[in-house]
Amino acid sequence: MPYIQRSRRLISFLVLFGFATPAVHAQYFGQNKVRYRSFDFKVLKTEHFDIHYYDEIRAATGQFARLAERWNTRLEKLLGHKLSSRQPVILYGSHVDFRGTTVIPDFIGETTGGVTEGLRRRLIMPLSSSLADTDHVLGHELVHAFQYDITTRPGPMGGSGLPGALRLPLWFIEGMAEYLSVGPVDPHTAMWLRDAVLHKKVPSISQLDDPRYFPYRWGQALWAYIAGRYGDEVIGQILKTAGRAGNAEGAISSVLKISLDQLSKDWHKELETAYSPILASYQKEPPGRALFPPKQQKKAAGELNVNPALSPDGKYVLFFSERDLFSVDMFLAEAGTGRIIAKVTKTDIDPHFDSLQFVTSAGSWSQDGEKIAFGGTRSGQPVISIYDVRRRRIARRIQLPGINEVFSVTWAPAGDLLAVSAMAAGQTDLYLLRLNDGKLTRLTNDPYVELFPAWSPDGAWIAFSTDRFTANLEELAAGRLTLALIRPDGTGLQAVKAFPSGKHLEPQWNAEATDLFFVSDRDGLSNIYRVNLKDGSIRQLTRLATGVSGITATSPAFSVASKADRLAFSAFMDGEYRLYLLDGKTELAGIPLVAAERPIAGILPPGERASAALEQLLTSPQLGLPVESNYPTENYKPRLSLDYIAPPNVTVGASNFGPFVGGGMAFYWSDLLGYHNLMTAVQTATTSEGGKFFNSLSGIVSYQNQKSRWNWGLVAGQVPYLTGGYEQFGAVIGGQPVIVEQSTRYWEISREISGVLALPLNRAQRLEFSTGYQNISFAAQAEVDIYSATTGVLLASQIADIPTDPAMHMSISRAALVYDTSVFGGTSPVVGQSYRLEAAATAGSLNYFTFLADWRRYLRPVRPFTLAGRVMHFGRYGGDAESQRLQDLFLGYPSLVRGYEADSFSIQECGSTLMVNGACPAFDRLFGSRIAVANAELRIPLLGFLGVVPSRSLPPVESALFYDAGMAWTSAAVARSLNRPRKPVSSYGVSLRFNVLGYFIGQLSYVHANDRPLKPWMWEFSFNPGF
Repeated sequence: MPYIQRSRRLISFLVLFGFATPAVHAQYFGQNKVRYRSFDFKVLKTEHFDIHYYDEIRAATGQFARLAERWNTRLEKLLGHKLSSRQPVILYGSHVDFRGTTVIPDFIGETTGGVTEGLRRRLIMPLSSSLADTDHVLGHELVHAFQYDITTRPGPMGGSGLPGALRLPLWFIEGMAEYLSVGPVDPHTAMWLRDAVLHKKVPSISQLDDPRYFPYRWGQALWAYIAGRYGDEVIGQILKTAGRAGNAEGAISSVLKISLDQLSKDWHKELETAYSPILASYQKEPPGRALFPPKQQKKAAGELNVNPALSPDGKYVLFFSERDLFSVDMFLAEAGTGRIIAKVTKTDIDPHFDSLQFVTSAGSWSQDGEKIAFGGTRSGQPVISIYDVRRRRIARRIQLPGINEVFSVTWAPAGDLLAVSAMAAGQTDLYLLRLNDGKLTRLTNDPYVELFPAWSPDGAWIAFSTDRFTANLEELAAGRLTLALIRPDGTGLQAVKAFPSGKHLEPQWNAEATDLFFVSDRDGLSNIYRVNLKDGSIRQLTRLATGVSGITATSPAFSVASKADRLAFSAFMDGEYRLYLLDGKTELAGIPLVAAERPIAGILPPGERASAALEQLLTSPQLGLPVESNYPTENYKPRLSLDYIAPPNVTVGASNFGPFVGGGMAFYWSDLLGYHNLMTAVQTATTSEGGKFFNSLSGIVSYQNQKSRWNWGLVAGQVPYLTGGYEQFGAVIGGQPVIVEQSTRYWEISREISGVLALPLNRAQRLEFSTGYQNISFAAQAEVDIYSATTGVLLASQIADIPTDPAMHMSISRAALVYDTSVFGGTSPVVGQSYRLEAAATAGSLNYFTFLADWRRYLRPVRPFTLAGRVMHFGRYGGDAESQRLQDLFLGYPSLVRGYEADSFSIQECGSTLMVNGACPAFDRLFGSRIAVANAELRIPLLGFLGVVPSRSLPPVESALFYDAGMAWTSAAVARSLNRPRKPVSSYGVSLRFNVLGYFIGQLSYVHANDRPLKPWMWEFSFNPGF
């Protein structure tokens, strides 16, 4: 019965490709989290903390330990809770080292000051550029440790479960941490509030989950109001209630005995009452003119334009912006028109880029206007880049040995030296860099911070901001930044008198070297002033009701042209950081100083507070501060402990083999620093029709070591692949007509142990190696049921094992070069490129080679469109490359060529050849030992952050016009014997992709399959992102 037999073959293939995944799908990309340095950690033990550090920062760690104990005392009092166990801290000497941490796998951005993970309550952070910033980040992260500890309940299998805090909204968690670490006096957050009141965009409490409202600022503001109205002690009560119930809003209403709507109305009223008089007496709009006209600002300039640096003649302005959406980069624009003339950096696709330090630095122009210097980090090394303005390219990069991070730079008038603010061993000082030979000379060497150096036009002085005149190191009391001068030879250090309160940032010289411009928040609002160095007189240039500000309270915010009457500044307006220009001698001369009243503009409402507990703790540096001590230390000794037990899962469903039940679970272990990671998992599934239990058992054990830049590991496990077929036919047995149903199950059981090794070369590129042993065994089982053709009664049933091929034993070795600078847009990559070149050799029962080449490129010619292209080849070569014991590769997956999915074919498409020789040309052409694929797409984001309809709160959705082409083939001899001509297939159509809450990406396509005349147009659904 040839028809039945050939039908069975087709059905078998359909089942096979529903369960099995061919080798071509093993490809992957992804960028690297590079650890450029390896550390030998030690552990410093205080009363409550285990602080992990390395010798380079030993001196700073002792100071840090005292800060930690003081914060612990403060938070115990504020939250009414003592930590249930010792608090682990992993301390790094710089943000560069911190970003390579092994404790958490996530990539860490430039604006992340620290992280506290919830599973083991580990606090991970770097030393910051100043005592004030380090103390703030430590306090903020330690609040998270208390939040996790307070809301953790015992797990279902003993030990600790997940903290309830992980279920609470960001504004609740992060806002609380910010309020308790900063307090109610915060001019930077107050600037956000005044701006929202001015533009009538204050959110209700129920709106704070909306991504438009930054959770740190708005959460802090709400907690300041709640604590100010009801007392600081209610914070701990609300946290404990919310941790139990998992409901932040309900906990607030329950503890405060007020509805959320009424609380929102009262909060809004208090904001209006506090800030309306200030808005009435200050400038609502920035003085001067906007660099980008309003229409350009809204459509193309982005929401972040900061850190301006004017050329000496004032014709050009350098600034940082996220106008290209995927990264913060440095742009060069005409100051007169706002026209962008160059993109100085391309951090999103630069494989060597690590950091631009855009939070703390700005570029600096040489006096001839031909060069720009700026700091950053490349391949883990601090560098200063010199940009050639005429040639529009970076002409030189200077490495800074012995330095961990570089912040601000300034040119000497002669152009032969740079003054640099940089960090080494946890200490921020001033250095001189000689450009002809790269020699670095230290100007200052003390625990105080020196930021924003500015060289005077006559070359005699360097002005800078410092806390050396206000900080008390004995009490570890952070000081505000004030102005200072030092000569280039390191002598003559002196203070510049200005205001008795508030910050003094970013000094800039006038052309005559008689005055310094600077930013201060002496009255709670950040504005620009100028001080005369001879008589000390001060004049005010801006009186903006929101504020002249960069990204943070201490970020660069303005620039003065050294040879022209022009000043550029960034201001916070309508929720965005925008650039403005002041022109002319009159504007830059400023107005006489108006005496400042109490800086109420920098206070978070309410002004009259029910409790001063937090303020008293924050302004009492000696409270809880232990005396200096030689804390005991010991070498770090890694010990594995259980991090997490994945919830056991039970699966019940139906398959081609009948109903089935299955389940599995996984265990994850690691040491405290994440150097050693162990995972074990087991899973099985059994059908109602029986089968071999151990054949259906999956298990894996993997170990990863990431102590050094070389990552290596071991993997061992068993993975079964189940396929099968079904046939029904009529027969005559003992003279009685019967119907025979035969169901066949085949197991291919892969057991493998292998070692893996990877070397990240930079953020985008890595080398991968693996070698191991693989055993593939086979089993088969048939179940035959015989029914009476007349009555339908089951006459007989039998289950029997079927002889199979002997097991195979092979060694497999692979090597790959991987590159990836692509940026994922929610449903598919939108910019950058990636490639993977991989070769593998298999020896033993089968001997063959495999080769994979996969290249992809993504271009954005015009917003919001992306042109995407891919060329890929995967194939087996060598003696056993086309052995019958190996599954053919399949071309018809929707991720390869759309319109040729296995289960979309019908018998009719096979034509007459199916009855003649069992061939189905339309389907058979999709199989081979080698495949090649080419794809092109025009992608259009519809919803989401990049969408035609921008919608941060909605999941990303994109449409794409596509053309796919591919070919599968075998060697010429095999192709002739199997009657498989080498004919390509192609398709075109439109796809709609949607991201379902980050869990998966669905793809719905309307496809025209060019090589299926009986079914040219069809709908196709699959789960996969765009290539």
